[in-house]
Amino acid sequence: MAQADAAQILTSAEKLKKVAIQDSSIFRRFGATKAINNLHSVLYERMEAAKDTDNYPPLKEADAILVDMIQEVKEKETNMQLKQIYLDLPNP
Repeated sequence: MAQADAAQILTSAEKLKKVAIQDSSIFRRFGATKAINNLHSVLYERMEAAKDTDNYPPLKEADAILVDMIQEVKEKETNMQLKQIYLDLPNP
């Protein structure tokens, strides 16, 4: 079950990443990036609850992919205001 949930989260995050990187509106880019970070938070909480279970490895793998997505968005962002806001991401 955790793998299916993680796969669905990653599918959604990929779509959000496209918006976060390619959209012309800084508000949509910010919203998409924030949503990816929220997905990261959800997986992080699930990882904490699933420690020492078989569900932990796929959750950890999916979370690492989300963190990489956030890093990619941060690297490709050109707006200085958003760059400043993104300094605190990923969070937690």
